[in-house]
Amino acid sequence: MTLKVVLYTGNATEESLCELACYIEEYSSIIITNKKNAGLIEKSWGFEVSAKFIFASYDELEEVSLAFCLTHSNTISSYFLFGDDKVISEVKLQHLKQSPKSSLHDLLSNYQNWLTLFFEKNKISSDLQAKLKFCSSILFEAKQTELNLLLGKTNVSSQKIIEKADAAAFELMAFDEFMSLNKHYENLYNKYNLEASLYFTDKSTQVRSYYLSSFTRAGKFVEVDSFPVAYKYLSVLLYLSGVEVSKTFNYTGAYILFFRSLEVYCEGLLISQGKAKIDNYFDSRTSTTFTNCFQINKDGQYIRPMGFGLKWNLIKSSGYTSQVPLHIMQKMNLHKKLRNNCSLTHGDIFFTIDLLTEVKNTTFEIINCLESKFSQNTLNWKKLMENMNQHFVYDLSPKLGEFLINQYQPSEKVLG
Repeated sequence: MTLKVVLYTGNATEESLCELACYIEEYSSIIITNKKNAGLIEKSWGFEVSAKFIFASYDELEEVSLAFCLTHSNTISSYFLFGDDKVISEVKLQHLKQSPKSSLHDLLSNYQNWLTLFFEKNKISSDLQAKLKFCSSILFEAKQTELNLLLGKTNVSSQKIIEKADAAAFELMAFDEFMSLNKHYENLYNKYNLEASLYFTDKSTQVRSYYLSSFTRAGKFVEVDSFPVAYKYLSVLLYLSGVEVSKTFNYTGAYILFFRSLEVYCEGLLISQGKAKIDNYFDSRTSTTFTNCFQINKDGQYIRPMGFGLKWNLIKSSGYTSQVPLHIMQKMNLHKKLRNNCSLTHGDIFFTIDLLTEVKNTTFEIINCLESKFSQNTLNWKKLMENMNQHFVYDLSPKLGEFLINQYQPSEKVLG
């Protein structure tokens, strides 16, 4: 059902309410009106027409209407005026929403231009502009922290990082980054007194799920369809990080991140198939015991693999890549060699956008083939990537509207 936002500016009468009910009967409607009209409306609305009424101060009605239009900018582009003359007139709004973006980097780069156009084309008053800029600053602060994470700029303290120099495999799943991001959401929620907004509550819930659902109380990996989910979360995070880093034209850094995404996924797959484990390892050559490290089963003996090669060879020799097309495997064999000779690993290679795009797509195709072969339907990698990406990349105008509504705190009631 089509949504309509109606700004009811007149003094409520039974006659005008009847006219209003007739106008909105075929629509899902939000009616914004003077809070002084609340008593009569609640008493007289006996029509079989449902509507959400928003009651605000008279001098805030236009701003509140605009806020609700922003909140529903994915489905509407205007609101309707209904006054004492009982005449309906449409107020069209321009640039109510941002154009779609594929990355958080592009979204934030475009945001200020979009906001400026929105102000200019809709002749927004200076007072309302100030409120919108304040709300925007809150959103931007949150989104910039998210982008920093994906670009490799951590909020984790140096001391915490130093403590991970000898960390076990269980401790290297990016949970410090997720927990730091969650802490930032909580700080913003408290800093700006956003009790009326669910934005940061929802963001916190989502990001907390990435680390709270990864381990059992006994400290073991949670497995879904036999796959340790922590490895999928990290693999997806690295892939999305590669996308964002590529937008800064750091093609070589992004190349390594896409490759690392595949490597992490392969580690999880080997664990799920009993070909690898996390356990203490005794190195007889140095008489050193390594705590809870990643090991693969090579010829009946567990070893610590140095680099990607041994893991990938075990994946292939076990028949796990049987559904991967030959041309994709050939590309991966090439990129495995190029990765070893990269300037960020052991050589001098810097990558072009063409080679970056190829390794990005090759990684994507291989993981999808492996997901299909091993029936990874409950927590599918591709769907998880889409969901995590939506946590970071989305049209900000509805959230801007939500924050603006929070500034006015109108009351609401559904009638009919």
